[in-house]
Amino acid sequence: MKSLVKLGRRAAGTRTVPDTLRAWAGAPRSTPDKDLQALTEGEALIVAAVLQLPDGWSFGALRIAMREDQPFVWIPRRGKGARPIPPPIDVREVRVARGEEQRHMKALHFRVLVFDAAKRSWKMAVPTIDVPLVRDAFGRTSPMSTQDNY
Repeated sequence: MKSLVKLGRRAAGTRTVPDTLRAWAGAPRSTPDKDLQALTEGEALIVAAVLQLPDGWSFGALRIAMREDQPFVWIPRRGKGARPIPPPIDVREVRVARGEEQRHMKALHFRVLVFDAAKRSWKMAVPTIDVPLVRDAFGRTSPMSTQDNY
């Protein structure tokens, strides 16, 4: 698998240990506004994402690349099995993790997006700070997306 650095720039809520150290050192970092601007300019972005699969929740990243044939691809943290999420995408709900879901993500820092794509329902959790970015990107593929609190 390619490194995530080669796949795009990490969004504001998607930080690694080196990102945290750079922030402590005072280096500039991404913000939600910078991410939305980058999305508008066609830059590929990487968002931490926990995807619900048939056998449970799995950690990985959502690659958003609006200029590509497959603008949304979920990439697992380990192993193979990248999953394209074909547009149009209709976001039905953005909410806090419930019950059993909380065991599979940092529930205080993530929000669950429930959406329809490819004639099926999906659940994916992303960092709360990155929700507007993901909703905006998904919304560019479907005018039907609803507004929820996050």
